[in-house]
Amino acid sequence: MALTLRPLKQQDVEPATQCGLAAWVSGILPSLNDFSASDIPRIEQLFRSFLMQQITKDAPVNDLIIVADIGGEVAGFYCLECDCGELTDLWLAPKW
Repeated sequence: MALTLRPLKQQDVEPATQCGLAAWVSGILPSLNDFSASDIPRIEQLFRSFLMQQITKDAPVNDLIIVADIGGEVAGFYCLECDCGELTDLWLAPKW
C-alpha cells in the first residue's frame, strides 16, 4: 500500500477525528492523572472542531492540515504553520 500525503478534505474530518482520538487515548491519556473516560467525548469534539476549522476556513490562513492516507484510510495527520514552518500537531493512528 502506498502512503499519500495530501490536504485535509471534508470527508476526512471524521476518520481523522477518530485517528487523533485513538492516538491521544493510547499516547497521552495514560500519562494524565486528572482525566477519565467521561472526558473522552470532550477530547473527541476538540479534534473534530480543530479539523473543521480548516475545512470552513476558520483556521489561520497559513495553517495547513495534511492527511497521511494509506490505501484510502486516514492513518494520521499533521498541522503545518506555513508562516514559520512549524509542525504543531502530529497524530498517528495506533495501528500504524
